[in-house]
Amino acid sequence: MRGIPWTKYKIKVLEQGSQDFLAVPNVCVKDANGTPDWIAGLGRTETEALQDLITRLGETLSSRTDWQVEDFEWSDPQDF
Repeated sequence: MRGIPWTKYKIKVLEQGSQDFLAVPNVCVKDANGTPDWIAGLGRTETEALQDLITRLGETLSSRTDWQVEDFEWSDPQDF
């Protein structure tokens, strides 16, 4: 998996219900129109949700090699 150029990012795993978890990163890739395309991972456990997000994010990052700072959108630092 390619990393996000120039920086590190955080992932937060949230419990949605009694047996569902959601993993969300504090960064996303913008689509061709410049609109943020936020992704998340889902799973029955924290680990499954985290693995799902890492897989999805890895597929997105591997789709190109010429990433620029402008291609990313960051969440509000207060949210993480």
